[in-house]
Amino acid sequence: MYRYALFLFFLLVTSTILHGQEAEANKLAGVALSDTEPLKFLLRLSKAKITKPLIVVPSDEPFLGDEHVVSLFKYTESDTKCALPINALNSVAPAAVASTIGKEARRMLLGYVTDYYPPKNHQIPSTEQLKKMVLEKFERKINTQIGQP
Repeated sequence: MYRYALFLFFLLVTSTILHGQEAEANKLAGVALSDTEPLKFLLRLSKAKITKPLIVVPSDEPFLGDEHVVSLFKYTESDTKCALPINALNSVAPAAVASTIGKEARRMLLGYVTDYYPPKNHQIPSTEQLKKMVLEKFERKINTQIGQP
């Protein structure tokens, strides 16, 4: 009787632990951008399992704002491996499942410039190209605000 009770207790504990791990894995299986912010999302990518792409549901609201740009540029050269986020609305999934924090920071910056993240295009500009693109966007914003074309 004692062995049977011990066995049941072991099953209960094991099931609880495995259920917690499964819930954590499911939490990383997909992300709604409306529920997170860019730097937290980068951290989440670095902690996700790199066995399949991370499905991302785009937000109706802009995901990236002016306030995120400088922080994202700090990560553009990082070689830290992470999961590859793909747009849930994209009909074609890339063959790769892994990326780097640097590439994803650059993709986010591209999303800032184009006002859409994650971009459907998986080609990523260099950090220098992105700096130029961001400066051009800032210049357009400033000119619009002061009434210059």
